[in-house]
Amino acid sequence: MIDRYICLEADDTSLILDCQIGGRPNIVYWGRRLNNIDPGLLKQLATRQHAPGGTDIDLESSLLNETGTGFAGLSGLSAHRAGRDWASLFIVKNVEQHSEHDATITCHSENSHIEATHTIKINPDSGVVTFETEIANQGKDDLHLDWCTPACLPLAATENRRLGFTGKWANEFQVEEIPEFT
Repeated sequence: MIDRYICLEADDTSLILDCQIGGRPNIVYWGRRLNNIDPGLLKQLATRQHAPGGTDIDLESSLLNETGTGFAGLSGLSAHRAGRDWASLFIVKNVEQHSEHDATITCHSENSHIEATHTIKINPDSGVVTFETEIANQGKDDLHLDWCTPACLPLAATENRRLGFTGKWANEFQVEEIPEFT
């Protein structure tokens, strides 16, 4: 861990996350392995110029793109307590980097009383990254969890091919190419 950044590395892949305590966890870089790069400079390179008529400050994505941030896209978490406490906003409260291949980020949403623990691992040989997210109810009332994704991941602007899984009964998890998108 470098300051507020987690750097996970495999043979030819680097994954850098900004997980400042009190901030929202987000991916700064994911791609070819980088050597001796300052993560803070990478974060600055990812900022955009102000667009006339746009917001003064861009809303960064996070690992769950929670509704409580005002993020306009699909949220990675949909949960509520009988229609209340639905606008989660996860703030990093603990970070543990176990090795150069795995880390755990624990976040808490004060307004919805939910804890999210993200476990991130990168396979040292293949560079395949896995995300797991565990949700814990910290409130007094029952939590209705409608949806939780392991992580909301950014796509590189150069990506133009996607693979997914399809199938029905006894033929599940067949790999299919999803048509080109822009």
